[in-house]
Amino acid sequence: EVAVTGDSSFTGTLDVTGDTSVTGALAVDGAASVTGAVTITAGLTVGADGAGDTTEIFGATAGHSLRYASDLLTVTSGVTVVGDLSLTGASSFAGAVAVVGDTSIE
Repeated sequence: EVAVTGDSSFTGTLDVTGDTSVTGALAVDGAASVTGAVTITAGLTVGADGAGDTTEIFGATAGHSLRYASDLLTVTSGVTVVGDLSLTGASSFAGAVAVVGDTSIE
């Protein structure tokens, strides 16, 4: 077991095998790659307000993703909404649109 207390800096490659716990903040300056599952039990922030980056999430089906870039959310597969849906502003739909239940358009 190795315990590191206080500020620490590593240069080069650091390989860790086995479970690793970090208490406190973990800052990564540069690219990070994770090849296993990741569970996040608190909030997730991507980018900074007014200075964020394009974010894309891929599923198991090739060509299907959820992408947010330049104030535009693009979903390249079917969308199912359970509960209320409110759209404000211009909206465009390509393909079939099915509405089940009560609908009001103002």
